[in-house]
Order: sequence, then C-alpha cells, then structure tokens
Amino acid sequence: MDLLTIIYMVFIFASLYLSIFFLIIYYKNKNNLFDVKELKEFPTLTVLIPAFNEEDTIQDTIKAVLNSDYPKDKLDVLVINDGSTDRTLERAKEFDVRILDKKNSGKADSLNQALEMVDSEFVAVVDADSYPVENAFKNILSHFTDKMGGVTSCIWVKDPKNLLEKMQAAEYTFISWARKLLEFIGCVYVTPGALSIYRLKALKGVGGFDTKNMTEDIEITWRLLRNKYEIGMCLAAKVFTVPPKKLGQYWRQRLRWHLGGLQTFLKYKNTLFNNKFGSLGLFISPFFGISLILSLTGLSFFSYIVLKRLIHYFLLTKSLISTSSFGLYVSSLGITPSVFTFFWLSLFAVTLIYVYSCYKSMKVRFNFNNSFILLSYLLVYVALNPFILVHAMWRYTMGNMQW
Repeated sequence: MDLLTIIYMVFIFASLYLSIFFLIIYYKNKNNLFDVKELKEFPTLTVLIPAFNEEDTIQDTIKAVLNSDYPKDKLDVLVINDGSTDRTLERAKEFDVRILDKKNSGKADSLNQALEMVDSEFVAVVDADSYPVENAFKNILSHFTDKMGGVTSCIWVKDPKNLLEKMQAAEYTFISWARKLLEFIGCVYVTPGALSIYRLKALKGVGGFDTKNMTEDIEITWRLLRNKYEIGMCLAAKVFTVPPKKLGQYWRQRLRWHLGGLQTFLKYKNTLFNNKFGSLGLFISPFFGISLILSLTGLSFFSYIVLKRLIHYFLLTKSLISTSSFGLYVSSLGITPSVFTFFWLSLFAVTLIYVYSCYKSMKVRFNFNNSFILLSYLLVYVALNPFILVHAMWRYTMGNMQW
C-alpha cells in the first residue's frame, strides 16, 4: 500500500469517524436540542452593537434589539460607531439608545471601550448586520449556568437569494447543529459576533477582547475555556444575519476567519493534548490542528492527482488518450474494488443519515431545490475552503495581517 493509498483511506476513515461521532451525540441528546428554561428573574443586560459603515443595516438591527421581549427596565442598548465614514452614526441617533462615537480602531477595541461603560450582569454582542428574534435574549440567558462565561446563538441566513447565499444558508444550518452537539461534550469553540452573550464578570476577568486578533469571537472563547469557564450554545435562540453576496466578499470574509483562527491556534498551541486545560486541550485545539493538516494534505493530494492526469493527457499518444479516463483509478490506489466500494458506500450512507438528521432537527424542508443546493455545497462550496486556508497561511507567513 503506497502513500497515496494511505492518505486516501485516512480521509475516508476520518470522515466516517467524525460523522459517526456526531451522530452518536445526536441520537443520545436529540430530545434536548432545543431545551430552554423559564427565567424566574431577569438579570440586567447590555447589548453592544459595534458598527463600521453599516448605514444600510444598522437601523434594522437596532429595531430588532428594541423589539425584543426582554424587560425594558433590564435592557440597555449601546451602539458603538467605530469611525464610520457613511451615515451610520446619523441613522443610529434616530433611536433612543446610548451611542459611543469614536475613532476607528477595530471591533475588539471598540467592544473593550464600550465595556468600560457597562455595569450590567450580562453583556450581549450583536453585529450591525444581524437581527435577533424577539425571544433570543431570554432563551440565551435561561441557558446560563454558574460555570458558563458565554452562550452563543443559532445563526440563520436572512433571505438567501443567489446560489452563494443559499449555500451559506446550508452551511450555517450544519454549523449551528454541529455546534449544539459539541456543547453536550463541552467543546463549543466560538461565540460568533452575530449574537452571543457573556457574563460581564467573566469577560472583564480574562481581560476583554484581544485587539490583535482578527477573530476576537474565536479568541475570547478559547481564553474563557482556558480560564475554566464553560461555553454554551442555545439552539432555540435565533438570529438572522446578512451573508456575503459575491464570491470576492465571501473569500475576504473567510480569509479573515482563517487568519484569526491561525492566530488563535498558535497563541494557544501550548494547550495541545494538555489535560490541564480540559476540553480546550484534549479536543478543541487538537481537532483544529488535525483539521488544518487534513485540509492541506487533501488539497495537495487531489492537486497531485489532477496534475498527474493532465500530464498524461498531454503527453500520452492519441490512442492511449482515447482509452484513458481523466479520473482516479481504484487500481492505482493499491486497494481492491470491494474494499474501495465498501468504504465509499459506508461514507455515502453515513453522510445521508447525517444530513437527514440535521435537516430534520433544524426543521429544514428537503425538496428538489434544497437537494441541488446541498449538492452544490458538498461538491463546490466545501472544496473552496482549503484554497482559502492556503491563502490565509501564505498571508500569515508573509506577515500580511492588514485588513
């Protein structure tokens, strides 16, 4: 069995293992996915809305927050205008909310400055292009335990229209579902900015947000975990967000996510396989590192296969070309067709069960249109990720962290 065969089989095994792992968690906890408790007392809550050039969405975000069913005497709203050059500030001033108008310094620093103006028990962060549903704050706060430093929400794409937006909608569905499953084993690794709520004491206790990290929401989660706080995920708390509409915008967003992820992973590399740090050391950081390796190895593997076939196509004689296929032969992998077929059919079956379980839980209708979107997501959308990762690693290596 040669190296290519080993790599190929490792990918199939890893995919099978992770899919079955998540399915086991799902079937063990499927009746508790949307559990919420009734709040007996309502703690004070401040909602921070950081905004930079968000004139098109800021008003709808503020309206969504103010329309919350959370008691108004317990709710404070603070909009942070991070040096916007458009009409963001002007439009925010039309509402009865507090406003922090400051020079542009980035989201993390904006949040840290706002934290100095907060004295509530809990603080929520809501992106200026995201819209929490009425009961989102109640549901999240009901999810907190004494050990939790933060709880995040279930993110849905708002009004997806083109194929890219619809593929992102599918992705967000899978991510939210999987993130909830990870909560059952204490391994939620990010509190996204669309809507997450933190215990103010915990947030200030670990030093606030990292102004040098490009994904402050990932980094603060890892830091809270490192400091023995738990992170929760409330699937019953919905927030709708506006996704990138064009490929260039999408690439730029995901490039930032990967850069921030690399920053965070390297910052906390000392936690790898260290049981001193609990789930962060034993699952989250190893999982992140292994995912990086598999993603890069997979890209290299398939690039090699494609390049090899291209060379054959252009160099072999016409007669050989006419009898050759531009593909991957089972025989070239050094495994028998029966073994190959078994693993692929197993992966296909498990994937179908995984998708069905997710869509059923999230109450997503499965029709022809969704089937096409799902197929596009699996065959095209997912394949983009390794290329963006390589771009991010190149920029990180070159020290190009400007945004």
